[in-house]
Amino acid sequence: MSAGLQQPLLVGRDGFRAIRDVLSGQPKNSTEMYSSARHAPGWPPYLQPSHGMDELADPEDNWSRTVSAGMLMQEAGFAKDDFDDAVDIMQGMALDGAPTIQQRSSLPTGRNIGIWDASINATRNAQEAWERFNSPPQEGMKPGPSEYASMFRKLVLREAEPDRWLLPGDKSLNFPAQNEANLAEFERARVRPPSVSELYQRMMLDGIAPQGTCLRILVANADSMETAVQYLRDSPEGSRAVRALASDMPDSQSLSMVSLSLFAAYIQVCLRVHGPRGKNQLARAIRLAKTRLTKVHSRWVSFIWGLILKDLSQHHKALNMSLAEQLSMILRVSEIMEEDSGVQLATFTQFNKCIRKATRREVDRVFAGHAERPSQTDVGFWQALYYPCSGVKSENAAQSRHGGTVDETDVGEEGKLAARSIHLLKQAGNKMKKTFQILAEREKDVQKYLETCQVTPLERLNSRRDAIRSDDAHEYMLTLGYLGEFAEMGRLLEWLMEEWALSDVVSTLNELDEAPPYADFCETLCVFRLVAEPMLGRKTVALLTQKMADSRLGWVWPDDEAIKAYADLHGDESISMLGRLVQSAGVDAGVKQGAASQT
Repeated sequence: MSAGLQQPLLVGRDGFRAIRDVLSGQPKNSTEMYSSARHAPGWPPYLQPSHGMDELADPEDNWSRTVSAGMLMQEAGFAKDDFDDAVDIMQGMALDGAPTIQQRSSLPTGRNIGIWDASINATRNAQEAWERFNSPPQEGMKPGPSEYASMFRKLVLREAEPDRWLLPGDKSLNFPAQNEANLAEFERARVRPPSVSELYQRMMLDGIAPQGTCLRILVANADSMETAVQYLRDSPEGSRAVRALASDMPDSQSLSMVSLSLFAAYIQVCLRVHGPRGKNQLARAIRLAKTRLTKVHSRWVSFIWGLILKDLSQHHKALNMSLAEQLSMILRVSEIMEEDSGVQLATFTQFNKCIRKATRREVDRVFAGHAERPSQTDVGFWQALYYPCSGVKSENAAQSRHGGTVDETDVGEEGKLAARSIHLLKQAGNKMKKTFQILAEREKDVQKYLETCQVTPLERLNSRRDAIRSDDAHEYMLTLGYLGEFAEMGRLLEWLMEEWALSDVVSTLNELDEAPPYADFCETLCVFRLVAEPMLGRKTVALLTQKMADSRLGWVWPDDEAIKAYADLHGDESISMLGRLVQSAGVDAGVKQGAASQT
């Protein structure tokens, strides 16, 4: 860390702990990934040699960076306490030096993690966690709220997808347990973890009431609203929390007595399960959030509204509303989020995803309808979005494929909703473009302060809070494509080239064998070629490709095979549908423009 300095850094105990906290939340490096891949499938997960060089390696060669920093802390004269030992367990090394499953996680504030609950967390799945739960560090120890909370967390995690390249501990997922073929049924039942309800009954028999993290996990993952209310009644929060949260007419004063973390858990269960008589809880969740979060400044505010916005991205029929009503509500919730928390990159990206998903489903439906006989309204929807020479001129008109205007009175209620949806999609596109500009302009002011700091060019770009990184740019580019904002797609690509083509950034990238993931814009370029290129014309595309070549960035203009591989990789037929739809619109528009010029 200080090898390049004239004098070594003087790091105290708190400094070492801060370093370990940062390292704990970072993705695994190559050494850590290699060690994780060598873990034996059973427990304990000892390291299996992959080749002869592993036999010669020293144990410290397989330590994670966090564990190595802890050893340096000891060498500097600072003894470890139980909290430091718990961090080591979470980051890949037990007290006896045996390997554990390294977890990517931010360390809790207040240093309130113990050795036992750390060992429960540092596992691959609920079965291994149950084994650690039944193996206390000292004989006779009884599990407390934190140990039960860790076990509940493992029981409610989703199962990892088998085809995804993820290592245990990379994300909060349960990875497959080892199947012992020679175990008897009795032994299989013994090692099988209990259900949430069974573990909860055991906790209540031990005289431990749900509270803190344990209560939040139980409420957020309850299988019904009645069960969530029962958890609240059994907790120290008691009837006060139940009255505040379950009231039909909640008031801000009573809701303010409920912590934001518990309130977020209640919103999660509201959005996930149906209320009494199967009623959808979305409207109730929005009403609760507006009442509780008014004039509140906390990181929980954007998280809670983000949950609501994410729930709004499902099919509008599942929400018992029309597409126009869904789009209107998405716009309204995003406005509330900006009023409460300001313009944030996370909010911008979540808003993009919601609009893209809603538009994609409608485009898929309209496109599928063309295999048969498309309705006049469907054709008008397609025409208004993707034909450059037409569009909805007001909320009271829908455009037909053949250039005529279809009045709402001609197409009935369905046409009115389609025209309203087109208007809201255009409004959403304008909002995206405005938010993008706000984030970019704000970042210019931030970057001025970094010019005086010793920050590497790539770190400077990666720290930005606008759509400069490849994943955010790809999401924005794809959403613009679904909305038919082809000119904006060209401006986005031009802006990305200008920001990344700075001389120090280009020099740093050229020195690397491989660009970091946030600097890989191959997928973004594929979206542009697939969707925007057919609509922008050869002259515009030629100017962009020439600018890309002059930038010396090394970006490669994707060919047809790369575009097909991109669509196949995402396994989403709608991306290919969108490309074909836009190409068809571009051809038809070219024919119309040619006929007009001859006339």
